[in-house]
Amino acid sequence: MAVSTDHELLTIAEAAELVRVDKSTIRRWIKSERLHPLRLGERTIRIRRSELVESEHPARYWRRMGDDSIHTGPIQPLTEEETERGLRVLEQLRQIQKEQVEKYGTFETPSWEILHELREERDRQLMGEA
Repeated sequence: MAVSTDHELLTIAEAAELVRVDKSTIRRWIKSERLHPLRLGERTIRIRRSELVESEHPARYWRRMGDDSIHTGPIQPLTEEETERGLRVLEQLRQIQKEQVEKYGTFETPSWEILHELREERDRQLMGEA
């Protein structure tokens, strides 16, 4: 008698590896009730493989195929034609970026520095130092 792998139980590490995310992501999905694990003890958690396959997961792993089926393996490498098309689009984007810089100039301060300053200001406000 053949055993279906749909009901196979996975550890958090195995589930994370299957859908190519970090273990913390699987824990977050459990906490947000996006996944419903089986609790086999105080610290033992298992996740049904079928639940992972049926739920929505990152596009980098789960990809809809032309016939509306779902490809559940690693994404295949691009064909030569797809690579060439992507490189053409990338070149077009670089040209648009160049035109935008010529038209509007560049930012003097990198965005990460602005975000850092805003976070520090918010922290001071929250601590009552404003």
